[in-house]
Amino acid sequence: MPPIFPLVGIGSDNPPNDPSSSPSASTGSPAWPSYLPPPGDATAFVVPVLVGAVGILQLAGTLPDGPVRSQLQASANAAITRVLDDYCVPPLRVAIWPWPGPPPWTYEIASELTFLAFREQGAMRDALLRVAAQVVGALPAAASGSG
Repeated sequence: MPPIFPLVGIGSDNPPNDPSSSPSASTGSPAWPSYLPPPGDATAFVVPVLVGAVGILQLAGTLPDGPVRSQLQASANAAITRVLDDYCVPPLRVAIWPWPGPPPWTYEIASELTFLAFREQGAMRDALLRVAAQVVGALPAAASGSG
């Protein structure tokens, strides 16, 4: 299954990143795909997608029971799961992280979601904190500091 949001720069003034400018080009590590943000930018790329999906979940919660509500909830939950699978859960399906343990941007994503959650109130805050916990909970127990 292709990544859910891999096309950086499509429809915008920002061209896809040049993999030769990434740190991996000079170290001999696997090349970073040109259609993805560099590793340091993963947080800026993934967090808005997760926040948007949480917003859709909140919107769906305000609708009466029915097919529209169910479809919105299913789509938003699928987007969250897909982003976590693609960018946060080893083995990563989209991003390249050839070293042991989780990629560092996983913690950045959880931290940014937590920061944003504390700027909100009520259900949105709770939902953002749940997704941040999913990001960290998706990590192996030894990597997340538990166990």
